[in-house]
Amino acid sequence: PNLLRINLDIKSVTTSVPGGAGGTLAGVAMTEDQKTESNRIAAILGQNPNPCAQGQTVNCVNFNGLQQSTITGLHNLSAACSGCTIRITGGTEPGHSENSVHNTGTAVDISGNPALSSFITTGRTPVQTQWGPVYTVPINGTNVRFLDESANAPGSTGAHWHVSF
Repeated sequence: PNLLRINLDIKSVTTSVPGGAGGTLAGVAMTEDQKTESNRIAAILGQNPNPCAQGQTVNCVNFNGLQQSTITGLHNLSAACSGCTIRITGGTEPGHSENSVHNTGTAVDISGNPALSSFITTGRTPVQTQWGPVYTVPINGTNVRFLDESANAPGSTGAHWHVSF
């Protein structure tokens, strides 16, 4: 009897990222719980949140879905690099490529500044990749990878450090 009934009531879809804060699929608005979690992470990291509105992919940063290891890594980076400004410019927001580690919550983009760049590069030899030089920096017993993503790198959104934890 329900063969001819069509129900187009589509519910919001969310995912859960193991060890993370939960995430939203691209183009789907964050729930209130996810907004709260995003604001909590932003406060821990000392950064004002500017979460993406539904469909927004630029001029915003989502923290929902960041892995706990990424959050811990950012804290450790901030402690190890005293005097460095750690400003996240890319997180889990829509707009990253389909296979990006941003989608798994294990990488963020950080704006470059002289103190941070010096901390990453001094005394280290980079490995050249097609996207730019990668520096491996030991921080609290973990090797953190910093990709120097210049404005000239393929697919780059401007000069910044792409950090994988």
